[in-house]
Amino acid sequence: MTTSNDSIAAPATSADPSVQPAAAAQPAAVAPTAASAADTGTSGGGGGGGGFPNMAAVKAASPQLYNAMLQGIAQTICQQMAKDQANLKQIFDEANELENS
Repeated sequence: MTTSNDSIAAPATSADPSVQPAAAAQPAAVAPTAASAADTGTSGGGGGGGGFPNMAAVKAASPQLYNAMLQGIAQTICQQMAKDQANLKQIFDEANELENS
């Protein structure tokens, strides 16, 4: 699955500690999906160029980006749970209609 976040490359590190990565400056603009967050795990960035080797590296390089990624993962989980709950409600409602008819 290709998403718009697949093209986000890892921020370049600088020898100057006062220089922050560009991704840290605007974490709200980054809305990773569960797939892109998973790709940033131990796979080295999902095959793209220059990803982070693991989530600890993301957290160390940019705490704001790390938090945005976790928020995106949590949001995806909550949305999927809501869809599953609605699906189960529909199944139960249909079963009750068959039982009562």
